[in-house]
Formats: sequence, structure tokens, C-alpha cells
Amino acid sequence: MSRILLIEDDPIQSYVLATYLRKYCTAEVIACTGEECMKYLPSMKHIDVAIMDWYIIPGHNGSPVIQCIRNTEPQAKIIVYTSSLEKGDEVEALRAGADRFMKKTGHLAELRDCLNAYFEPIKEPVKK
Repeated sequence: MSRILLIEDDPIQSYVLATYLRKYCTAEVIACTGEECMKYLPSMKHIDVAIMDWYIIPGHNGSPVIQCIRNTEPQAKIIVYTSSLEKGDEVEALRAGADRFMKKTGHLAELRDCLNAYFEPIKEPVKK
């Protein structure tokens, strides 16, 4: 089974994204904070995709987390999924080794479409 590592320090954002991914994605979803990722990633089983916010360690951006993922799981795809509006953040994330930099818009369709490139297509949410 494929595995997604969701790295998000905001507990509400983490819950919303993890719930969405678990409902519509065929992969196992593991949610953690940036600090937990840095501490436990070396002992985790294989991951295929990491979805992470850019500001996940107090006082730091996500560069150290990206480097930790690259050192432990070099083949993993890294998607920075953030509300940051700074163009410099995108450049820095991509230089650090992220594969994709996406803005949080409140609509998960773009993230779902991006993940479809790595996994079986995610099911469309049922419209009520």
C-alpha cells in the first residue's frame, strides 16, 4: 500500500487534510508535526509522498524537513502545500528539494489532481 506523510503543525488543518485524504485516497495517511517528522522519519516505514506546510517548525521554514525527507526517502515526492504568499518561499522550497509548491486555496481539487499523478485516482467527493 502507498503511504502519504502529512506534515502540518496546525491541528485543525492537519485533521481536515488527513480526513479528506483518508476518505478519498487509496494510500495510507500518516499525520505528524514538523518536529515529529524530523524525530521519527528515520524509523518510519517507506513513504511515497510527503505533503507539508512550509512553516512547520517554530521560527523556521520547511527546508530542514525537506532535507530530512530527502536523506531518508530520496525517491519520495514532496509537495509543499501552504498558505504562504511569498514568492521567495516557493523558490526556496524548490531549491531545498520539494517537487511541487502549491497554495492552500480552501479547495482541495488541485491537491487531489496532483496526487492522482502518484496514486490511483482519488474518488470525487459526492455532491450533496
